[in-house]
Amino acid sequence: MRDASNKYVKSLRLKPSLTVGPPLTTGEIIRTRDECVRRLLGANSISCIAVHYPMQQVEDWLTENGLKDALSPFESESIFRNVKPLVFFYMPYCAWSFAWALNIVPELHPGKILPDTVPANLPLANPKISVHEIFDRATLRPINELLQMLDICSCVQAAFVDQQRSGKFPNNIKVKWEWVEHQRCALQWLILDKPWDELAIGWRKGMPWN
Repeated sequence: MRDASNKYVKSLRLKPSLTVGPPLTTGEIIRTRDECVRRLLGANSISCIAVHYPMQQVEDWLTENGLKDALSPFESESIFRNVKPLVFFYMPYCAWSFAWALNIVPELHPGKILPDTVPANLPLANPKISVHEIFDRATLRPINELLQMLDICSCVQAAFVDQQRSGKFPNNIKVKWEWVEHQRCALQWLILDKPWDELAIGWRKGMPWN
């Protein structure tokens, strides 16, 4: 597992870190498929707000599709107050991770900029695709694939922090710690018994350069 993670790190032109902890080799997905689909659709709706969809349009869409409870308490409160917290602008990375975990998109590349801000094969962004279609198509990936991807995220983050602290971070490498952190949060939510807001918002208190 770790060899594959370090190979991916090198593909980003980063140096594998010696400080990253051991990989998580066992675990289980504690969320049902339907829970994961609803979190995907909630994250995708926030992603649409981040790319300037009108909040009222998104709220109406959620109501029409019975998905208002797919938002976390923090997300719902933000929409109610008509504000866009910083975390909203990283939600596309969460949405892509959920879409990958549910086999809606074929690939996930931690740390790399997204091919599209909002996946074009998800409803709301693509009116031709219905919520029911996503529920019908979604299948969770095996736990070993999720654990491998989590390890890749951890290794990319550790390598990023090492090189930033060394002062030798190449300017032409387009990798951001926050991108990977939100991808990792999404995957962690599948296997950890923690509320989404605790994972997706609480991380900023522990940013490695604070």
